Amino acid sequence: MKTENDKYAQMGRAALIPGLQLAQEILERALSDIRGELAEMQNGDAPMKKRGRPPKGVGKGSDWARMIAAERSAEMKRRQAVARANRSAKEQAADAAERKARLSAAAKQRWANMTKSAKKARIAHMVAAKAKKPSARLVNGSAA
Repeated sequence: MKTENDKYAQMGRAALIPGLQLAQEILERALSDIRGELAEMQNGDAPMKKRGRPPKGVGKGSDWARMIAAERSAEMKRRQAVARANRSAKEQAADAAERKARLSAAAKQRWANMTKSAKKARIAHMVAAKAKKPSARLVNGSAA
């Protein structure tokens, strides 16, 4: 004599069958893929697939990665010029005031204590140092 619980047990077992069949198919496909990759590795027919993320910018239509350093620099200068042109004179004045306010009190005091000739010498030194900087990025001590 079957009880009510036996019916529920049968229904539960019957409900498990489609899910288990799907899991079995997935496992068989994975096993087949692994066997295929192993065969390729052992026979040397095909190189291993590269894994991992592609480099940034690839597949996004970005030309940045393909630009040389000089082109990237020129592009950044162009973008900065566009940004400056789009800002109003009032915003530019506010930015200048904010930059000036960020100077430390010690730097202001140091500059105020300098003589005119010391200020000129310091500015000349900064200009000369900027002129010495290479325009190309150095790799292993040589220009690339």
